[in-house]
Amino acid sequence: MRKIIYCLCGGVLVCIVGAAWSIFWIDGLLVSDLPGRYPLAAARLFWSMTPAIDRNADADRALKLSWLKASTDTNRKDGKQTSNIIDVLSSESLFIANYIKSNYLGMSDGMSTKAITQSLIYLNRIDLYQNFQESGFEKRSKELASRILRADPVTQENWHREMMIRSYMRGDHETYMKSRTNFSNRLNKHGKNVPADFQEGVLLFYDGILPCLAKKPDAAQVPLMKASKIFSSHRQLTTSFLLDNLNMLLLWRGRDSGTACNDYLSMVVSSGA
Repeated sequence: MRKIIYCLCGGVLVCIVGAAWSIFWIDGLLVSDLPGRYPLAAARLFWSMTPAIDRNADADRALKLSWLKASTDTNRKDGKQTSNIIDVLSSESLFIANYIKSNYLGMSDGMSTKAITQSLIYLNRIDLYQNFQESGFEKRSKELASRILRADPVTQENWHREMMIRSYMRGDHETYMKSRTNFSNRLNKHGKNVPADFQEGVLLFYDGILPCLAKKPDAAQVPLMKASKIFSSHRQLTTSFLLDNLNMLLLWRGRDSGTACNDYLSMVVSSGA
């Protein structure tokens, strides 16, 4: 009997220590980090067993864990297969949807908007591999459109970027130009610590990568060459940018469009090396 009690006490102690460690570990990471598979899995396990005292803080950690999982898994060499990418992004989109469903009443409007936006990013990148057919993105994006102006700057930036990508791929030029302008404005307004020429490089990157995704390499050459020239002067920022926002998925998909796009995008990647 005494052994059972000792084992139970030991188990409780491990959970308490693990929970404290997981919160410290999660809060110490950036969303652009690429942590190891096992520490990430351990942190997610202990986080799932930790009571949520502050619902918004818990939601923020949930979103960060989800993003780190999606980002690290799709950036690994064994994650480049289409089936693996779709499985990971689908799983994380479902995770966020279930989290919102279970915790919606305790979350602020801003946090729930951030969560929905992150889920939509996953769905939008899945559609890169499914020719942008009708999907859950349309239904959920209509719900978000009326709330996005009240969101934090990063969430707004993410939303306009995804709408820019999606509208270009669907051939909706009017929405694409509107989304691009909004995205540019958010970069300019909220990226005050980022050099102006690097902000221009970011826009040029998307101006070039999207034609590659649409298999229009001739339209990709000039903006990607200009972007790589700008990025070569900001190597650290470029590396972080390419690893952030699931941009590597865009790069891999774009490089599949043929030799020309592969060469242009290789220049972009090397500019951050």
